[in-house]
Formats: sequence, C-alpha cells, structure tokens
Amino acid sequence: MIRTETDIEECRKLWNMFSPSQDAWGDWDLMFAFHDQKNHRLNFLVHQTGDGNPDGLIPLVHDSKLNRYMLMAGSYPDGRILWLKNQDVPDFFAHFRDRTVLFDIRKSWVSSLLHPQFEASFAEEDLRYYLVPSEFGFDFYQHIETFSSDKKQKFLFDLRNIRKREPKLVWSDEKEADLFIELVNRNFGAESDYANPEDAEEIRRVINELERRAA
Repeated sequence: MIRTETDIEECRKLWNMFSPSQDAWGDWDLMFAFHDQKNHRLNFLVHQTGDGNPDGLIPLVHDSKLNRYMLMAGSYPDGRILWLKNQDVPDFFAHFRDRTVLFDIRKSWVSSLLHPQFEASFAEEDLRYYLVPSEFGFDFYQHIETFSSDKKQKFLFDLRNIRKREPKLVWSDEKEADLFIELVNRNFGAESDYANPEDAEEIRRVINELERRAA
C-alpha cells in the first residue's frame, strides 16, 4: 500500500532512510534549503509492506502557487532517481495526482526501470551539459582544442576581452548572493532564474546552509 506523509520530521526520517547520500542531492539539509516552505507542502508518497514497514519513497511536494506536484527541491537537482522498486512503479503511478511533474530524472534510471505502459508519460527528454575535467587532464586549453573552429574563435575572443579588463580573483567569507543575483538578472532580464523574488530567496537559503555547514 501507499500512504502520504506530510509531517516534516517524519519526512526527514524517511528521506534519511532511503537516500543513498552519495552526492549533494541526497543530503536532506541542503535539499531542504531549496524547499520553499511558503508555497510548497510536503507530500511524500511512501510504499509500505504488508506489516507496515516503508520500502519505497517518492519525496513529492505540492506547489500551492502553481497547483502541481513535484520532487522536493524542484527542478534544480539533476540526474535524480526515485527510491522505489521496479514492481512498485504501477502502485506509485496510480497515486500520482493530476499535474504531477518530475524534473530531471536520470535517463538511464528511467530506461532500466520504467514500465512500457508509462513510457508516454516520461517521453520528454532534455540535454545535459557538463564537464569532467579529469577526462582532459584538467587542461582547459586542451579541451578548447576539441571545439569546432568557429566556436573556438568565439570563445578565445571572449577570453581575450575578459583578460583586457584585468580581472582579479578574491577569496573571502563574504556572502555574494545578492551580487550573483544582480549579475544574473542583468544578463538574462525577465528570463533570469532569479527575476522572481521567491526564486532569488532560494539561492540565499542555499548559501546560508552551505555557510552553516562550513562553520
């Protein structure tokens, strides 16, 4: 059977029970910093055995502002997996409310676990862009050589312009969240992830959490 858990302390216990804690996205405190307590309501779906022991979890929240359900921490974490057993997918799927949206589920996980009858609901694919510096010996000039000629020239042109400004790297303990938000909003305008004050507040919460952990 599947039940819904909304109590924050119980949700924390369930998260820590199922999370593999292998990366930042598995850490409750950090993910809770992304959690918008004003607009999001915890709505964890818990699969239980016949004797009542939890054996599967999808950590959903209800976004009251957009009236939809999504994974806790929203769309920021990528490459996520759902903490459940293959045979329990139909049970969970039957308990999804209308307007349930799951962002950035790892493709390999979906491909290996998804039941054929649900493929249409997981048909939208997105691209992921990331670098693995160890794959090019941490030599970014070597990496630039893999660019197309046109892309390489544009990149080097931008790099020269940056050097003309004689930038300086400054290490400090100062919080630069507001500066970061200002720069992103200046460059992307209305399309910025932080044009909305509530989204801007999210990055402040995350930085505060990272500062707390470093103390």
